[in-house]
Amino acid sequence: MAYATTGELTTWLNPDPVPTGAARMLARATRYMDNVLLKTSVYPVDADGLPTEAAHITAMRDACCALVEWWAENGDDGLGAGSEYTSVSAGNIALSKAAGTGGDDDPRRAPEAVEILDGAGLLGHEPRTYPCG
Repeated sequence: MAYATTGELTTWLNPDPVPTGAARMLARATRYMDNVLLKTSVYPVDADGLPTEAAHITAMRDACCALVEWWAENGDDGLGAGSEYTSVSAGNIALSKAAGTGGDDDPRRAPEAVEILDGAGLLGHEPRTYPCG
């Protein structure tokens, strides 16, 4: 299950080509969204756990595509294996950041995906606790 299909990714990336392993990357993007970006989000879902509101469906699809696009542009496969640095030296320590990498602790986090989800009201929810009994 992924929030976007390879056909939707093709449309999103047009005219750029779809990366090799796109279906796998979309599945990883969905898992990343569920486990990291949407971890404390509250939204209505169906019996399969998929969003039911049109705005949420669209935002999750677009954010999923934006993640895959970000990973492809930064040489990543969705596992954080992309290079964050263009060069690293040990003697006198010299690091050069790769283009497109920000100060975020997680280089897999695509700024556009975060913006899309936030715009749909899917981010910014803090964990909630409920009284027992």
